[in-house]
Amino acid sequence: MECRDRGDKLILDGLGDETESNAIGNCRFARVWPIHALETFSIPRVTTALIEISFNQSLCKTVMRKTVQNRNVLLQTEYFGEKNGIPLLLIAGAMAPASSWPDFFCLSLSKQGFLVIRFDHRDFGESTHFEPCRPDSGLQCPYTMNDLVEDCVCILDDYAIEKCHVAGHSMGGSIAQLLAVFEPERILSAIAISAPLLAIGCPGLKEPSPEIQKRTWDIFLQNPMHADAVRGIPEFMKIWRYLNGSLPLDEKMAHAYTLKIYETQLIEPAWNHIAVQDGIPDLYPELIKSRIPLLFIQGEEDCLVQNAENIDTLARYLGQVSCQILNKAGHVFFNKGVWLEIEDHVKAHINANTLRTHAPDDQSTSLPSRRGIREGNLGPSPV
Repeated sequence: MECRDRGDKLILDGLGDETESNAIGNCRFARVWPIHALETFSIPRVTTALIEISFNQSLCKTVMRKTVQNRNVLLQTEYFGEKNGIPLLLIAGAMAPASSWPDFFCLSLSKQGFLVIRFDHRDFGESTHFEPCRPDSGLQCPYTMNDLVEDCVCILDDYAIEKCHVAGHSMGGSIAQLLAVFEPERILSAIAISAPLLAIGCPGLKEPSPEIQKRTWDIFLQNPMHADAVRGIPEFMKIWRYLNGSLPLDEKMAHAYTLKIYETQLIEPAWNHIAVQDGIPDLYPELIKSRIPLLFIQGEEDCLVQNAENIDTLARYLGQVSCQILNKAGHVFFNKGVWLEIEDHVKAHINANTLRTHAPDDQSTSLPSRRGIREGNLGPSPV
């Protein structure tokens, strides 16, 4: 470890042990701290975990980082809280970094006894990246939804977590539903936020509005996706304003989120994340048999996942399903107030299901395994 004084800032640089390079690679990191926040300190050298500490006035935030390996894929994870806390795995959406789950949200939950884990999906952030399957490339998506489910299971295994609660946003909410169906012995409860209903066979579901779908994609396609942040971030901000619903947009939060994308990504559509979601099977027959409590949280003005009343319809058929609607919220949440509301819903759902256990003859004996996904519509795993 090396500490360097840069006037009003203090910079800490470190390099992971070379003995771990075959497993996780040499992880270089640099963090800048206000010099007034700390006069002297010492931090031990670490390998699979790196410590980040930032100071915001009197607030001290501690985030531990850990690299998890799933075969030839390295997944960068971060966790808040004590290892003996109530485990909650947060799954980001497509083209979204781990930090799409805001620090203040994760930190607040950790202070209330939760072990909060978030991570970068493959193809995003500091996790392994693959060649994108652009429309003109002739390439197929290099992984399946099954592999994204398996990534989550590998993280639980690495953290020595037998059972946990999961919450996913958008594509992450689809993964949470798949975990509830295909990994019931590992899941205490699931939360799908701004996520499509995978139980498409449920009777009485309304179709999305073609007009809203067209308007949404027109707005997406208007973004030239400039490679440089100076020109590109204002274009992304136009999309965030649309996806945020009619709630006030926190410009600072949205700007920081977009800058994080520019730090690690080639700025273009997330071709692999888009393609991997094709062919997800109808989960309605499996959800009928499932006993995993499943909470849907959806913005009232979500233009990507429309018809929030569909969740109420599903709940009438499936007793383990419940729904919370966020007034005036859209698909993404650049508004601290709505995150506080989400936190309350998450805590209430988890607290109601923390002590739930699986009986020996639980649904895991009658539902398909992950091998069932692998051999079904999603195809074989190429990884």
